[in-house]
Amino acid sequence: MEAFTRSDLAAECGFAGDGGVLTDERETDGCRILRVHVREEEAAERLGKPRGHYVTLTCGDVQELDDEAFDRTRRVLAVELREMACRMTGKSIGPGFRVLVAGLGNGRVTADAVGPETVRRLSVTRHIKRCDGALFSTLGLCEIAAICPGVLGQTGMETVEVVRGAAENVEPDLIVAVDALAARGVERLCGTVQLADTGIHPGSGIGSSRKALNAETVGFP
Repeated sequence: MEAFTRSDLAAECGFAGDGGVLTDERETDGCRILRVHVREEEAAERLGKPRGHYVTLTCGDVQELDDEAFDRTRRVLAVELREMACRMTGKSIGPGFRVLVAGLGNGRVTADAVGPETVRRLSVTRHIKRCDGALFSTLGLCEIAAICPGVLGQTGMETVEVVRGAAENVEPDLIVAVDALAARGVERLCGTVQLADTGIHPGSGIGSSRKALNAETVGFP
């Protein structure tokens, strides 16, 4: 039964009363936001989560949100992502900011396709900046590149190897890795997003952990 009790979510780790963890919970525009800061190594070992910051946004089933509620949720998530990016890099987000988005997972499997589907919907801009700087300056976007590294069974390569190779060429200020996460509570399906500055272990939620994807293994935040 162990595989069914695993969770990638810091919000499900039972940190209540743990002195090595700081938490803050609030509601914004219909979204419940839980911030968890695992600040001590002992707490990290107890919880099974690396030291760092975790933000869990719960908005209800996104498939049932009307356009207005969906847009509010999108804006709340954007603010949290921007704040974490600025804190991690020490840089402001603007046209000179370089991002590499890695859509992790198997795009042929619905439950694992969040990463590839996110990349499919992105507006990448890195090539525009190089081909037409004047046009790029009118977009109001940062420099965005994207990759779908696939999974080991498709490529024969660890995800971290593919992402590291792309990052060495792009030299991003930040890598944003997007992946489907495992949760214990079925109510979290299609209704919870977790942001973390600790990187990710692809497959860890189902007990099939691959090599970690983080600042130490890829060389970029």
